[in-house]
Amino acid sequence: MFWEYDNGYFKALLDILEFVNSHSEIINHDYRGNKKYTLLINLIKYLAKNPEKRELFKKYGGYVELIVNDTEIINLKEIN
Repeated sequence: MFWEYDNGYFKALLDILEFVNSHSEIINHDYRGNKKYTLLINLIKYLAKNPEKRELFKKYGGYVELIVNDTEIINLKEIN
């Protein structure tokens, strides 16, 4: 039962929260008001549509860099 939480939706939510925490200064500085939530919703949509990027996101636990055009996510890569 607990392995489902570690590998499933709960892990995904923890990874997204880790992304928000590790990028909080940038998100709070560059994205004001609703734009910050739009970015997070777009991240979830991007991960849902791109399985290879979702695996990368899972592998690094949210420690990734997003390439964004306004609020549209163009790419996701490992932080160097």
